[in-house]
Amino acid sequence: MQFYNKTTNHTVIAELPWLWVFLFGFFYFMFHGIWAHVAIYLGAVVITGGMAAPFIWIGYAIAAPRVTR
Repeated sequence: MQFYNKTTNHTVIAELPWLWVFLFGFFYFMFHGIWAHVAIYLGAVVITGGMAAPFIWIGYAIAAPRVTR
């Protein structure tokens, strides 16, 4: 899977993005410049008071291949 950052004109080959999102959470999205999902991730955690963090964490790990396209 390849990720293209339009801002920096940089292409990254992402192997197993679900694993990196599972291990590093929103930091993976920050590194790749996917700021909308960083905001959604952190907003959902803040709104729920951290109670939904494990579910969001696992959900984003499952959805990572589609999010990073």
